[in-house]
Amino acid sequence: NGLNYHLPIPKKLVYILICSLILCQVASANKDYIGNTLKILDNLTPEEEFSIGKMQISELVTNRIYDSKSQKVTYLNNIVNSLILSSDKPYVYDGYKVILVEDKSLNAMALPGGIIIVNDGIFNYLDNEDQLASILAHEIGHIQEKHNLHADKSFKIDDAVGIASNMGIAKNVDNQYAKFASATLLNHISNSIVNGYEVSQEAEADSLAVKLLANAGYDPNEFLSTLNKLKEINNSYGGANYPVDRLTRLEPIIKELNYNQNEADKLKDIRKKRFQKIKNRK
Repeated sequence: NGLNYHLPIPKKLVYILICSLILCQVASANKDYIGNTLKILDNLTPEEEFSIGKMQISELVTNRIYDSKSQKVTYLNNIVNSLILSSDKPYVYDGYKVILVEDKSLNAMALPGGIIIVNDGIFNYLDNEDQLASILAHEIGHIQEKHNLHADKSFKIDDAVGIASNMGIAKNVDNQYAKFASATLLNHISNSIVNGYEVSQEAEADSLAVKLLANAGYDPNEFLSTLNKLKEINNSYGGANYPVDRLTRLEPIIKELNYNQNEADKLKDIRKKRFQKIKNRK
């Protein structure tokens, strides 16, 4: 999810992919391991995380995708790079990548492994580069904190085993507890991506986003402006999965940042002109 975004992902794709990545890791599972299957998610390699994200693209995106060398995509990637280079976690397996989609709705979404999907309609709702950077920073926050792998904390083992058995995923694992573990993990990954983030995770992504903005020289107060625009469009600051005090809780966080408003303002007009120039380009 981005500032207020939910895109459905077919569960079958997630089951098959995760099975291929980690089923071998749970084959030796025992009874005590059932409650600790989340540890596997913490131990996925950067390449495996990227594989999960890459596989989801074809399922998520049905509209035309911009050429990766187009001016808008290059512009978006440059903003992302400026944000991550001033962060504590600048590296992912194959580098952060923005995928720009022809879709006039206000939408952006983070996938595992550093992939960010952005609808080109987002340019029509924003006033300047700092607001665009605010949305991208929020998505980076989800990626860096691995929220897209740890969103859903509820488990229904019986249901998961039934689904996995019907698909033939767990039938070749002899240990009954390994079956439980693998099926539970598959169900967890699916629910994490399909059902969205928890309120605490959205709050964490917001907090990290304003810090990324300030560190990169953007105006973190524009994050608040972006939220106000969201409220104008959707009549809310994000919906049920977001803090009810989303805007007010960020105000004291921004005040505590080591941020020089005067210095940022010197380049803000330049960034705004750059945004307006690129806005109508392909």
